[in-house]
Amino acid sequence: MKSLTRSGFSIIRKVKRSSWKSLSARDDEIRLAAVLGALEIAPPHHPIATQIYLSYLGDARELILMRAIDGLSFLEVTEAHDRVLAHLAHPSQYVVGAVHRYLRRLFPEEAKPILYVALRDERYIVRETEVDELDELSDAEAAPLIRPLLDDPQPRVPGGQDLLYQSGVYGRVGRGSIAVPLQCGSHESQP
Repeated sequence: MKSLTRSGFSIIRKVKRSSWKSLSARDDEIRLAAVLGALEIAPPHHPIATQIYLSYLGDARELILMRAIDGLSFLEVTEAHDRVLAHLAHPSQYVVGAVHRYLRRLFPEEAKPILYVALRDERYIVRETEVDELDELSDAEAAPLIRPLLDDPQPRVPGGQDLLYQSGVYGRVGRGSIAVPLQCGSHESQP
């Protein structure tokens, strides 16, 4: 862990010395996204990493914007709430997913109603992300909303089975407070 932290600080020092403008000006989106992803190992509220992520909140490239929002959530930068929330209606399903992850990690109670609505989004990546985020929240109230997604036409969306299995939905939901009988296709025989 110590060497991981050391290498993280090494990346931050090198990034600080490099020209961020020249990196983005070269339109090397993949490389920039990788650097932004590497900064996620910085400790919470790290000032340099936070400033870097904040500087990319207005970027037009969806991959970069997604990485910036995810980075802010990993660094626990709650002060960016309004700027991040401004991207909730972004056309990119990846950016919307990042906004939802940010809200779930840092503002879980505010995230719940937003995640519930997003379960009906036409974009499958958004639905998949919401199932994962509700799973992370271990939200028993979400089980009846997730159950129909077990038969989602997109194969990756039914990942909600994790929440249903782990929270005991095949008989009980969450902390055992809500009984929910399973009546979803091939999953009927599950205990």
